[in-house]
Amino acid sequence: MMNAALLKDVLSTLEETFDDVKARSMFGAYTIYVSGHVVAVLKGDDIYFKVTNPESYPTNRKYTYQKKERTITTNFVSLEVAIASEEKFMGLIKQALAVSEADNLKEQQKAIRLKDLPNLKYNIEKILNDVGIYDVETLRTVGAEAAYQKLRARNANISTDILLQLEGAVTGVHWMAIPSQRKSTLLSRFPRF
Repeated sequence: MMNAALLKDVLSTLEETFDDVKARSMFGAYTIYVSGHVVAVLKGDDIYFKVTNPESYPTNRKYTYQKKERTITTNFVSLEVAIASEEKFMGLIKQALAVSEADNLKEQQKAIRLKDLPNLKYNIEKILNDVGIYDVETLRTVGAEAAYQKLRARNANISTDILLQLEGAVTGVHWMAIPSQRKSTLLSRFPRF
């Protein structure tokens, strides 16, 4: 059973420090996101933090869930020290955010083709190739806005959803997790027809 008061307390504490805080119900728990990065999981009265070395913790401290009759063990660990003080809690959240950002960067660096980046599929890779953007490094150098301008010069009716997908690909997050202010800025520069 989810502890609604704990969820409310965690979110309000995080919102004092971070602008973009979200909670999403998944696998019988709540996943906590800060700036589009998963930092913690709340299940019942337990808070599990994303850690760099989950193998160094006992199995009974790790967050697990069931998927198709299999038990999935994650790299989130329950740490009682977290509730000792708000300072310790925020320290663990900041560490978890750094771990999550580093994990996302590693995933991006493994991507060899454009279609391997978040939000991009083969069809977007193909149209980027058509305007001279053939690899991840070029896309990051050019940036989402300039890449979208090139695409729009070729096809004036191209959706602004592509702009958001490119921004997410460049920044390493799902396009829905782009901060609202950044989304608004991008969309204001390219009005829809």
